[in-house]
Amino acid sequence: MASLLRRFGQWVVELASELAFAMVACAGLAALVGAARWGWERHPVSTVLFLIGVTGVLSWGVWVSVRGTPPKGRVSAMVASVAGGLAVLVAVWLTYLTQCGCVLG
Repeated sequence: MASLLRRFGQWVVELASELAFAMVACAGLAALVGAARWGWERHPVSTVLFLIGVTGVLSWGVWVSVRGTPPKGRVSAMVASVAGGLAVLVAVWLTYLTQCGCVLG
């Protein structure tokens, strides 16, 4: 009986944490859309250039991660690892957005 209660408790904690992650992902999407709209109203060219830069950094991070050989130099390796980490973070965020009703509905 104690084992059954422990499993049920673990299931409840997992469900609550998944729901919390999905809510944070939705809130992040809302903040991103709000920031993009605010930036577009202030200065559209700067907003587009910023989004192009972010897309470039994320693309470079994916490329460095998939390539397999680390770049030469200490600073270049550090920047590559940060870009790769950001790419992974965005991938996980997009995964949790699929559970968000604001995107699908």
